Amino acid sequence: MDKYQEYLFRSLRISTTLAAKKPKPNTYNCYLYDNTAGAKDFIFNAGKILITQNDNYHLHEYELVVTHPKLDEIWVIKNGNKILGEVINDTSKKLAIDFDSKSTSLFVSFKDNLADPINIPIEYKDADKSAWDAKMENEHKEHLANIVNIKINKGDSLINVLYNPLNDEYSYCEITLYYAYTKQGENTKSYKLMGTFKSEKGKFYIPITNLGYGSYAIELKQYDELGKPIYESEKIEFNLSKPSKVAYNRKMSVHI
Repeated sequence: MDKYQEYLFRSLRISTTLAAKKPKPNTYNCYLYDNTAGAKDFIFNAGKILITQNDNYHLHEYELVVTHPKLDEIWVIKNGNKILGEVINDTSKKLAIDFDSKSTSLFVSFKDNLADPINIPIEYKDADKSAWDAKMENEHKEHLANIVNIKINKGDSLINVLYNPLNDEYSYCEITLYYAYTKQGENTKSYKLMGTFKSEKGKFYIPITNLGYGSYAIELKQYDELGKPIYESEKIEFNLSKPSKVAYNRKMSVHI
């Protein structure tokens, strides 16, 4: 830039709407930017623009606002075409940039030919698509799990698994029972298949009897009338242990 461009550049203001921070569950000082408000981060410094995409990568278009008392035009080159900014007021204009079709520069011109147009490089930091997809998948699983609401009621040698049908397509349910154990020298659990138990028509629970003391896990699957799975839970672990005996000290009272 020449001295006239540098003088005008110092009073140039460029901004965008930023997404509000939303605390990430079960973490400390970690946030998600998953609302529709705007970008995760934006820096206009050292002669360039750096914009960080919202964690939700489906939000790919962001609006830049450029302000200067002598502002004339702003534009980007997109797919070989010149896209001009829109007027906000006498000193500000706005222009959309797109992560799916990146423009590498923002061009700014000034009234009265005070200086040649300024070319401001734009750098993009894309969202982690796999992280967002995993987050959405986990939220969907949690939503379905809340509907089904599996509960395991335990007795001395039995369990009773209660649940809700996922939706109107529900026809029947199957529970797969595993014995859970840890092999010597290993930290991860192993599971031995013990059996599969099917629900009775019109009943939303499955009893499993004659179980010994130990660690177990179940998987619950729901099916429609054609036998197509409509829900499958993660493994749910539980323990059966011998009931503790409570000793009572009873002192005999003698009445005279």
